[in-house]
Amino acid sequence: MRPNQGSDSGTDSPAPASSALWNGGPALGPFQPIWNAWDVADGEVRELPLAHFREALRRQVEEMQEHLDNGRPDAAANEGIDMISIALNVLRWLGRNPEDIGRIAEERARKRLEGQTAAILEKYRV
Repeated sequence: MRPNQGSDSGTDSPAPASSALWNGGPALGPFQPIWNAWDVADGEVRELPLAHFREALRRQVEEMQEHLDNGRPDAAANEGIDMISIALNVLRWLGRNPEDIGRIAEERARKRLEGQTAAILEKYRV
């Protein structure tokens, strides 16, 4: 099942906003080119099931581990960037645009992460 699309304001998000600015720069900073690269597949990404993203992330973690096991930390870092790409596509799937994402990221850091990282680490400890 696909979630409701649109920003928190209750309106549908416009077409991909490749040139959106946030605080005077690209809304996604150094990740803006990743967003832009996926603009050509925007419609297809929005039609994927959530399970697609779960599987893609699982595979990226496996590939990262393989690179680390084989002494290739730079290749492992590339897999980390690929995970960010997947996360951005999840947000695209949710109907968010770069401006929304910039705003959400700042708010999430302020309300959920600042001062709470120890508890978060404990929650997900393996």
